[in-house]
Amino acid sequence: MAVREQNPFDTPIPGQSLTDEPGNYPWEHAPQFATVEDASHAIWNGMHKEETMEKILVLLDAGLTVEEIVKVIVFAGFVEGKFNPDVGLLLVPIVSDMVVAMGKKAGIEKIKLERPKEDTTQELIETIIQQEPDDMEEEPKKEKKMSKGLMSKKDEEDK
Repeated sequence: MAVREQNPFDTPIPGQSLTDEPGNYPWEHAPQFATVEDASHAIWNGMHKEETMEKILVLLDAGLTVEEIVKVIVFAGFVEGKFNPDVGLLLVPIVSDMVVAMGKKAGIEKIKLERPKEDTTQELIETIIQQEPDDMEEEPKKEKKMSKGLMSKKDEEDK
């Protein structure tokens, strides 16, 4: 399979979205579900279709986090015009609970909720420790002459 290179000139013109005909995309219309309750019921029913359930369980078993799966489900619902972004944000904890419940019911032992954040503190400390000896070997810095305002007394050096 050959990888196709993307043409750098095959992109939208800046400002093109401002001149396109409105209503070309599903999210530009009124959402199908206006409330969190209606949207969560629709997602629950969609998740319990056999094909969808198998995909979610395979992804959980493969080690994907609940957070990653929920992001895909909620974003897909928004793109399809099912609900607006505000309802999507409110759906995240509800859909997370749904995915976790499905995983537990299926017997998946290790369900990861979210990816652990990288701890870069040790690397930062080592970098600082390595830089300190070089800085201390330099000559002491000369004191800078402080500048004064226009109305201040003149020193003897300034006369």
